[in-house]
Amino acid sequence: MNDKLNNYLNEIFSSYEGVRTVGELREELGKDLDERLEDLKKQGFDEETAYAKTLDSIGDIEETIADLAAQSRALQRKVITNFSQINLPDSDFKGVTVHDGKFESSNLKGSDFSNSDLTNSSFKNSDLREVIFDGSNLTNAKLTMVDLRKSSFQNCILENTDFSSSDLHEVKFDGAKLTGTKLAKADLSKTTFESCVFVGTDFNSSYLKGVILDNQTFDSVKFDRAALVATSFKKAVFRNCSFHWTDARKAVFDGATMDKLTYAVLKGSKAILKNVTIV
Repeated sequence: MNDKLNNYLNEIFSSYEGVRTVGELREELGKDLDERLEDLKKQGFDEETAYAKTLDSIGDIEETIADLAAQSRALQRKVITNFSQINLPDSDFKGVTVHDGKFESSNLKGSDFSNSDLTNSSFKNSDLREVIFDGSNLTNAKLTMVDLRKSSFQNCILENTDFSSSDLHEVKFDGAKLTGTKLAKADLSKTTFESCVFVGTDFNSSYLKGVILDNQTFDSVKFDRAALVATSFKKAVFRNCSFHWTDARKAVFDGATMDKLTYAVLKGSKAILKNVTIV
């Protein structure tokens, strides 16, 4: 290749080393421009004129390269792979996009999935202790029968996410959107739920001993058969919630507001409702 042309291409492509598709463009473009340059010289143009016309023929190539690099990097972040039954503790998955991903029966302890899109992914039977999911989208994800002790789901989208039969001891759900989320048959002791959205959340048969749920609003939430020993609902708001077959005698409802149906169910569960507002 012409040295001057080669130096020009090296300069404009230097910022994109390691981007595979851009590297391929560099190789193809180099061949095309070299052929173009030689054709112009054969037509009688001097070296400088032929070089200038060769560069004019490709237009704003730098903008094209930048667009291609951006698209390539976006695709590289879409991890489409199967991590099932793999030992990957302390891995960095920050910001990945993994739709329908498989992470089943894997060791991912201490890994970081913060700000990721994990829609429809499955983590069944995996070791997810101390894993960070903060800011991630886990819509329709399956995290059943998973060890999640001391993991964090702060500010996550957990719409229809299934945590059934998992160990959620000391997990942080602060700021999470728990819409249609299944937390059935789960150990939620020492778990935190500050400033969460609870709509259609299912706590059926879960262990909520000592959990603080003060000042929260619960809309169509199920607490059927849940263990509510020393569970605190101070100043909480309940709308169409269910406490069937639940022993609520040791739960705290001071200052709570609830509709008549929820009140009737809790009264049947022998809850102490002296300082409750019925609407």
